[in-house]
Amino acid sequence: MDLTPRDLGARIMSAARARRAPGFSIESGETVADGPQVYEELTDVVAAVLHGLPNEGWAQPARPYRWSVHDLLGHLLAVERYTATRLGVPGMGGIPEPGDDHHLTFADAVIAFERTRAPTNTLADWWEVVGRVRDIARPGLLPDRPVALHGLRLHPPALLVLRGFELWIHAEDISRAVHAPPTIPSAGAVRAMAELSIGKLVPLALPAVRVAPARDVRVVLTGAGGGTWNLALGDGQASALLVLDVVEYCRYAAGRHDRADLDVHIEGDAALVEDVLAASRLLAV
Repeated sequence: MDLTPRDLGARIMSAARARRAPGFSIESGETVADGPQVYEELTDVVAAVLHGLPNEGWAQPARPYRWSVHDLLGHLLAVERYTATRLGVPGMGGIPEPGDDHHLTFADAVIAFERTRAPTNTLADWWEVVGRVRDIARPGLLPDRPVALHGLRLHPPALLVLRGFELWIHAEDISRAVHAPPTIPSAGAVRAMAELSIGKLVPLALPAVRVAPARDVRVVLTGAGGGTWNLALGDGQASALLVLDVVEYCRYAAGRHDRADLDVHIEGDAALVEDVLAASRLLAV
């Protein structure tokens, strides 16, 4: 049965309110949202953006991709199913395993199939999978070992932060496509995404972009959800300082800003700072 946008929107927002955990706050960078909170918040953001989409909005190009907004939702549906299988959700079935090529291509068959369906049905299926991931994202239900996603092995809470990061960026892609204002996540979610990116993934990715020995870098991300990270990359001696806005950093790391777009303050070893910034983009969605 085809769902009308009004019916589907009511179902999604009612379920979102019922599922949402009590709110959390962040002051002076002291509180960080955990993985399930980040995932819940940012799936709600995607749902809210799509719920208000006019019919003509589904066909708009979802740059920087070759897809329409509906195609992008088909991609999200495929990745959500894949994420669910990684976390042990049963009954997903028929999910292709991403190969050595970019993760954007593994969902082509799903996207092609969803083009034959009403966008609201694609949205309903995506929301159903989201609900199953949320249901398992509770203490004692998630796997207690690292799991693979996009070539990374992450503990499930970190994986949910990564997935939430991707979902927020795609919500902004959709908002741009339909000329809607962007949504800034809560400070707790921003801090969790920044911690995953600059605190954990950048040190892993840096050797891929830097041949010369590195020294330590102090990174200060300003604004709600920001913080300070001392990246121990070398001999324990700080040789550089990088300061920029935390939300702009996250957008840059996701490949949505060019380097020239960033308003950054750099002291010390500028080449090392540029390598840190380049490393942040190696996992761009």
